[in-house]
Amino acid sequence: MIPVPSVFLPEGVAGRIRKVAAAAEKLGRLHPDVLALAYEQQWFRALVPKRYGGLALPLPVMVRLEEGLSWADGSLGWTVTLCSGAVRPEFHRVPGQLQVGVLEGGPVGADLAERNTGGGQSRHRSFRGKI
Repeated sequence: MIPVPSVFLPEGVAGRIRKVAAAAEKLGRLHPDVLALAYEQQWFRALVPKRYGGLALPLPVMVRLEEGLSWADGSLGWTVTLCSGAVRPEFHRVPGQLQVGVLEGGPVGADLAERNTGGGQSRHRSFRGKI
């Protein structure tokens, strides 16, 4: 039997997310409680190396996390997938000290999204040339 993807999340988290999913849909963005939970759980730093304050999750663990989050709320799963600190290939061409500045307490993933869109809303056009 295939488990319900909520088993990939900490106990009670799926319920917390699903509880406000309808309200988030009306808001047209992630619910503030869910966004706070994402920061609390450090999901936006899931793939960032530990030396930079990230979780450094192995890819199979990350995929299960994304599956659980997407089951609870598809928008959250999508956002975490895109903003989890997966370093884009061109980032490796950035000088090492700048990498450290960005990853150690600097804006990563959703932090950049919130700064560039004025509140964490997903406005795709706002990202062009800024990240």
